Amino acid sequence: MRRIRAINGRYIKVSDCDYEFLRQFRWMEGSQGYFRCSQKGLWLGAQINNKRIHQFVMLLNGLEYPEGMSIDHVDRDPSNNTHENLRFATLSSQNWNTGLRKDNTSRLKGVHADGNKWIASIGLDGKQKYLGTYKTKEAAYAAYMLARAKLEKYEPIWGDLKLKRCADLEVTRRVKTSRFVGVHKISNKKWVAQIGIGKNRTYLGVFEIEEQASEAYQKAKQELDIMGVVIPNLKLQTSKYPGVNKVGKRWRAKIRINNHQTHIGYFNTEEEASEAYQTVKRELCLN
Repeated sequence: MRRIRAINGRYIKVSDCDYEFLRQFRWMEGSQGYFRCSQKGLWLGAQINNKRIHQFVMLLNGLEYPEGMSIDHVDRDPSNNTHENLRFATLSSQNWNTGLRKDNTSRLKGVHADGNKWIASIGLDGKQKYLGTYKTKEAAYAAYMLARAKLEKYEPIWGDLKLKRCADLEVTRRVKTSRFVGVHKISNKKWVAQIGIGKNRTYLGVFEIEEQASEAYQKAKQELDIMGVVIPNLKLQTSKYPGVNKVGKRWRAKIRINNHQTHIGYFNTEEEASEAYQTVKRELCLN
């Protein structure tokens, strides 16, 4: 089990083989406690923005949603997204896997008092199903648990999966139109320069040449440095593929394993480096 730090400082538990893929994204805790992706991009042909991390885990392992089921956390902890804690379940099964209501007087799920006796019932498809009246609340609870065991429907049982399937690990992000920081293309012939100050972006102008826009950005950055305004020193993005960067005339592939950057090799083309990176990712996921 590994942990990934979310934007708000909380930690998300994930299985070892999912860690390297999931850690490349930014995760934010939502109002219901579920962690969602807070960046834009495409994966498996769909937008990743606002997709929850437990959805990533199921898709990453090649698991499709059974009809009428959605993802359930066994221990009811949205931060625990390890394989053992995730399963597909019907809506009724998920409702049974919840805590006690505040107005529950028996302190046992599915049991409530009726005078000196106890009634057992279970929710099924939006309706309460009567299970019987009993002299003790323990007997009523036993009837509830028996009915629940017969009606519960869960998938998958991770231990029964003989082969762990990994989906395509490549995430398509927005393609950068310029190799320079603070510059982007707005038409076939125009380049815009802008600089971030605090949470705002300041427009610096439109230029005919990419290099001119970069010079405007660098000049503005130098003036702000003199004034004492700190601008983050962003790394130059030389490739649109994760794990790939340009070194001279060749492309280098590297991957982070156990918090250390591991060199994979140098390649003649950007695509070859990306393919090597993805191959190593798949091997890590399968082991």
